[in-house]
Amino acid sequence: MIGPVFLGRLTLPAAVPSVQVARGFARGVLEAGGYGAADAVYSATLVVSELVTNAVVHGTRGLAYGQVTVRMTGTDQQVHVEVIDQGAGVPGPVAGALVSEAESGRGLALVGVLAVKWGVAERRRGRAVWADLELARSA
Repeated sequence: MIGPVFLGRLTLPAAVPSVQVARGFARGVLEAGGYGAADAVYSATLVVSELVTNAVVHGTRGLAYGQVTVRMTGTDQQVHVEVIDQGAGVPGPVAGALVSEAESGRGLALVGVLAVKWGVAERRRGRAVWADLELARSA
C-alpha cells in the first residue's frame, strides 16, 4: 500500500448513543480493512469511543442539532482516526493526568497512552481531534 487509504466515514448525531455506534463502525472498518489483531482493534475502538465521547460532550455544546463525524484512513502499519465536531477554534481538548480519584477527564490521557501521537486541528466548520494508531494490516 502506498500512502494512506480511505477506510471509512460516518456522521452521527451528537448524542450519547452515537458513541456505541461509532465503536461498532470503527471495529467493522478495521476488520474489513485487514486490521484484524483483536487487541489492536480493541485499543483502536477505545480511542474512537473516547474521541467521540469528547466531541458529544464538549464539541457541540449549545447546539440543538450537532453532529459528529468519524473519518478513518490507514496504511500497512498505521490507522489515522479523526473525529470532527462543531466546536469552535483551536486549542481544543487537553489531556489531563490519570488520577485515580477523578470521576472524569481520563479520556484524552488514555488516548495519549494508546496512540502514537494525537492532536487537534481546526476545520472549516469545527474542530478535528485525531489520533494515529499503530495497527499492522494483515498480509
